[in-house]
Amino acid sequence: MKKYLHQLWQGCLGTVLQPECSLCQRPATATGWCSNCLTALQHCRFSTVDQMQVVEPPPAGLAEGMVLDSLSVFAWGHYGGALKRSLTTLKYQQKPHLALALGFWLGQSWHSQLLLEQPLRSRAPIVVPIPLSQEKLKLRGFNQAERLAQGFCRWTGLRLHPQALQRVRNTEAQFRLSAAERAANLSRAFAVGNVSPGTAVLLLDDIYTTGATVWAAVEAFAQRGIPTVGVVVMARPTSAPSYTNAKPNATMS
Repeated sequence: MKKYLHQLWQGCLGTVLQPECSLCQRPATATGWCSNCLTALQHCRFSTVDQMQVVEPPPAGLAEGMVLDSLSVFAWGHYGGALKRSLTTLKYQQKPHLALALGFWLGQSWHSQLLLEQPLRSRAPIVVPIPLSQEKLKLRGFNQAERLAQGFCRWTGLRLHPQALQRVRNTEAQFRLSAAERAANLSRAFAVGNVSPGTAVLLLDDIYTTGATVWAAVEAFAQRGIPTVGVVVMARPTSAPSYTNAKPNATMS
């Protein structure tokens, strides 16, 4: 009888304490998603040849006299379906724990392709998450890019340096703006922190759309003579006019 009551109690506890999937409220795995939603997430993943793209700097929005090279952007998957819902849930429904698994997947995929540029292959870059404004950080309570970067760095072994870049000016919400307006909106929005000379930077963000935010960060580092070796993001739109397929040309030592 005691054994039966113990089993009944354990069953009740399991029912009450069973975590729910962050997307559909079915019983979840340790990742935060149920098996069905995990499958749906994997369907959002780009093929290996499509994960790495090269993007050109914006035609406008850079400081006068500033010249930047094209940039490698690595994205885990396309911004839609279960991946888009997961990123939205992560940011706006206070589910920062989802970022650890997402960051792990991003790090695993990126590391398997060895995306360091040839001139910098002998020195590992620091990972710098794109910062939020202080206002948005206070409202949300966490920076989703930094949480993703924590999982990414646990997998890759690269050093996370969240203080290397600060957002020093509040900016208007980007989704309502055109590409040119986004560039102007982000002009001089970032300042570089304490970064050692000779350091290379790998930027990390949750989503890459027009690239205005990323290029503003790249410009801030370039003005200090600090190279950006690439960008890693969890998601980007399936295609855009500025994207061209890229092939990794180096290995990390």
